[in-house]
Amino acid sequence: MTAKASDSGAGLVAPDTFVVDLREGGQAERTAGFLIRAPRPALIETGGRAGVQAWLEALEQQGVPRDEIAYIILTHIHLDHAAGAGTLARLLPRAQVVVHPRGARHLQDPTRLVQGARTIFGDRLESLFGLPERWLRSGCSRRKTARPWIWGTATGCGSSVPAAMPGTST
Repeated sequence: MTAKASDSGAGLVAPDTFVVDLREGGQAERTAGFLIRAPRPALIETGGRAGVQAWLEALEQQGVPRDEIAYIILTHIHLDHAAGAGTLARLLPRAQVVVHPRGARHLQDPTRLVQGARTIFGDRLESLFGLPERWLRSGCSRRKTARPWIWGTATGCGSSVPAAMPGTST
């Protein structure tokens, strides 16, 4: 089921679930993320750096304050899905980033990820995705938890207490 997007690119696709047009490379309807309006709201996929502005507009349109976002969930670390993660983690102060442990190292240091993407996209890399911002401070490391893919917030390292997923209790 699809929904017509509003001016901000957000449209209802299921109860409490909105699709957000992330406008990759300035092109509409090329990539999308999802806003889950739950007691602990979540963003699924950040898109490229251009997606950050699309997310901020969608949150404002939906009346969701930035400090209420509980999770930024990344399905994988490719730049079209996650280049905006560092920036959004900084702008959404309470959000925990949910990413596979193998992808988390690229959030800490995106150098290898960018080098690999540059071999494919060349000079178009920045115009398509933007360059990812590092988000974990140096010295942060993944802690073993029941859910090892929960890493932490922009202001702190991962928690030793597993966080509940959206719509569930701890």
